[in-house]
Amino acid sequence: MTSKQTVYVTIVIVVAAISFIGNGCTLGDVVPSRVPHEAAKDDGLPTKLPHNESAKAYKRWREDVKETDAEWRENLEDSAWFVGILEGATFQAWETFSPALAALGPFGILAAGVGGVFVKRYGDVSARDAAKGKEDSYNAGLEEGRRLAIEAQRVINTNRDQA
Repeated sequence: MTSKQTVYVTIVIVVAAISFIGNGCTLGDVVPSRVPHEAAKDDGLPTKLPHNESAKAYKRWREDVKETDAEWRENLEDSAWFVGILEGATFQAWETFSPALAALGPFGILAAGVGGVFVKRYGDVSARDAAKGKEDSYNAGLEEGRRLAIEAQRVINTNRDQA
């Protein structure tokens, strides 16, 4: 490289650096920083950010985690309080009714088991209820189709009258 080319390249680099700095850019805007996958997914960030933006995003994420942590801790304390009340009530009920249950003996266990067979659990659907649900869905589909057909016919008639 000749001295003329060296001077030219040096001038170009100096002018580029001055314009870079003059526009408020720093090296922190150029150097990329990786964002952890989970944090990027949770906050909708790209996987790479410039260092300056990454630092700001980290501070926002950290504050969000602190708020969520405090809220979760408070919810755990509330549920622990409720569990304590329920356990106390259950223990008191057990002390009250255990002599009566002991008097029933094995027959009480058998009666409870047989009774449990007839208890309907949440989410259980009988065949009759399922058939009724299918029929209602079919009828709703027919009604919606009828409504759409009437609307389509109305639009066709309107277009025909305008033509």
